[in-house]
Amino acid sequence: MMDVSRKGELYKLGTELWGKHGKGLLVSGGCGPSGAVAIPPHIFDEIRLLKEETGLLINLHCGLVGEKTASSISRSGVDKVSFDLVYDDETIQSVLHLDRRKEHFLDTMMMLIEKGVDVVPHILAGLNRGRISWEHDAIDVLTGMDIDTVVLLILIPTRGTPFEAYDPPPVNDIMDLAIRMRRDLKGRLVLGCMRPKRSSDLEIKLIKAGFDGVVLPGKATLRWLVSQGHTIDEKGVCCCID
Repeated sequence: MMDVSRKGELYKLGTELWGKHGKGLLVSGGCGPSGAVAIPPHIFDEIRLLKEETGLLINLHCGLVGEKTASSISRSGVDKVSFDLVYDDETIQSVLHLDRRKEHFLDTMMMLIEKGVDVVPHILAGLNRGRISWEHDAIDVLTGMDIDTVVLLILIPTRGTPFEAYDPPPVNDIMDLAIRMRRDLKGRLVLGCMRPKRSSDLEIKLIKAGFDGVVLPGKATLRWLVSQGHTIDEKGVCCCID
């Protein structure tokens, strides 16, 4: 990732990228103690200029925000906001170490939607130490909502972190979640990039369950798709861009 926090740097990067026939970019960063990504106000102005002057597709991570920032995001014209919907107080406080509750996550998501922002909820299966628990509650929240895309992520036990000893959720539990997502949610369902490697068996199961897209599918998944007569539509964009 490139640091574009100083004034003018995002606009410069975006125009250079567009000049080289680039498709888009992701504006992201780490969250602070409040759960918000520290986005300088001028970033929203530069996004707006890039949307006015180029055809770049711009995806934004914002975390938890208040009404002022939500309004700035809306006015910027950003194409998508990727939003991690964590709907469990214990997970928020003991895993994310935020003094926040699930209502803060829901309130931010709904405020952005009400301001006309195209929000793409991300559900991270197994975030609470490899267990699936609150994820079904998140599906309940999203059920009936007019949301274009929902992304499923899966815990990666990363070496050198407190979670290296935890396994990802069992495949059967992930499939129970995925089947509910397809049954209850209206829009596209995508398996995102955050998931354990060498997961073609799971990728194929999710496609069979009705998922519409897989980020960076394995070679075995691609071979299976071809063998089944599927047409593969390859897109060099973020998971939430359709």
